[in-house]
Amino acid sequence: MPVDFAVGGTLEAFNHLAHRIIVSLETASDIISLKKIPFRLNSGMEYSFRNFIFLRGGYRYGYSFNGFSGGGGIKINYSLSKIVLLKKYELSSIDFDLSYAVVPYGDFGFNHYFMINFANIRIKTGADDIEEILE
Repeated sequence: MPVDFAVGGTLEAFNHLAHRIIVSLETASDIISLKKIPFRLNSGMEYSFRNFIFLRGGYRYGYSFNGFSGGGGIKINYSLSKIVLLKKYELSSIDFDLSYAVVPYGDFGFNHYFMINFANIRIKTGADDIEEILE
C-alpha cells in the first residue's frame, strides 16, 4: 500500500502593474518503496495579465509519464442586471473562470482538461423581501 509524503510551496515571484508571475514547486515520495522511485517533482509557473488572461506551464519528474504540460485561461467578472430568482432575489454579479490544460501521457497521447469555475456569486435582496422571508 503506497504511503506518500509530500511537501511544496508557492511563491509570487513578480507582481508589477498588470503583470504577475507565480512559481510553484512540490516534491513527493512513496515512503514504503523508496528504492523503486526515490522522489517525484512537480513544478509550475503561472503568468497573469491584469488578472484576466492566464498562461500556465509545468513539468513532472519521477512519474511513469514525465514531461511538460501547459494551459491557459481567462477570468471574467460579469455584472448582471435584473435577473430575478424566486421573485425575491436579484443576481447582481458573478465571477467565472474558463481554463484549458494539456498533459502528455507517453504512448497514450495527450489528455485535455477543460474547466469552468463559478465563484463570488452575489445576490441582492430588498428590505421588503427580507421581511417576507422572516414571516
